[in-house]
Parts: sequence; structure tokens; C-alpha cells
Amino acid sequence: DTNAGGSVAGFIYQIYYYLYRLLTIGVDEVVSLEKFEDVGVEKDNSKTYYQLKHTSKSTESKVERMRDRDTDLWKTLSMWVDKIKEGRDEDEQKAWIAESDFVLLSNKSTEDNTFFNKVNAFQTDGKWEELKSYIEEQAAKGSKDDAEEEENIEEKKKTIRTYTNNVNDYPLLKEFLLKVRPEFKSD
Repeated sequence: DTNAGGSVAGFIYQIYYYLYRLLTIGVDEVVSLEKFEDVGVEKDNSKTYYQLKHTSKSTESKVERMRDRDTDLWKTLSMWVDKIKEGRDEDEQKAWIAESDFVLLSNKSTEDNTFFNKVNAFQTDGKWEELKSYIEEQAAKGSKDDAEEEENIEEKKKTIRTYTNNVNDYPLLKEFLLKVRPEFKSD
């Protein structure tokens, strides 16, 4: 498949969101493109990491739903976990998490996404055990699920199971998930 329409649309989506952030910039904020994340916002000693995921399946009349085992979801979480751990001891990771926010921004709806519903419940009501159990279930799902949901042949070795296990095994998962949120922006 040599059609680059999907990746071009994703890049344009990223540029549009960057321009949107520039047009709505707050006092003392710095907005960046591809500096430390797809789009980043820095203010004082804090950073917001915007990882953008775009699908061409969403249209004005039908918005694609982010599935519970969506590659975009689990790959993003796993990537953030790796970025936090990179060369840092646990105290440095805690400090890094404390001064950061992580936003998975997509034109896929997360309204009915079980993971984000459980994250929201955890962030508002402290329901950690429900969220932790859900993540453990996702990490334990077998390879038949991975084969069904594999979206990119080049990523064969890094399946959803690999991503969910990486997230599930992170010792500071509780602290990290307090700082994660979805954001929906249509095209």
C-alpha cells in the first residue's frame, strides 16, 4: 500500500492542533511542535505532553470509537512509561510525573472507552483496584486477541500485549495514571 493519505491526514491534524494551541496560548505558556512530544505546552515548571492520534475512519457524521484494546491507546501509554523511566531512578520519576500531564488527543471518541472511564473514576473517587484489575486483565489477554487487533505489520513484535504488560508492570502506575487524560478533537 503506497497510499499516504492516512499519514498525511494525521500530520495535518497535528499541525492544526498546534496552530489551535498557538491561537489559544495562555499567559507565560510556550507551545512546541515535535520538541518533546507531538505538541507540548510548557508553563512555569510543568509540561503537558499531547500525543495525537488520528484516524481517517472518523467523519462528520460518524465518529470512530477508541476501542478498549486500541493500539493507539496502549502504545501511547507504554511510550510515556518508557519516556518517564528513561535513565531516572524512582524519585526522579516521581518528580517528573508530578510536574507533567499526559493527554491522548484523538479524533476517536473515548466516551465509551472502558480504560478512560475507569481512569476517570480513579481520578475522581480513588477507585484504584477497579482500574488496576482492568489493566491486569488487558495485560493477561492472549495472543489470539493480539493477532485480531494487530493494525500494523511492521509493529508485529510490539503487540498490544507487549504494551499492556509494560504499562501494568510500571511501579509508579498509580501516580502516572493520576496525570493521564483523553481529549477529543474532531477534524
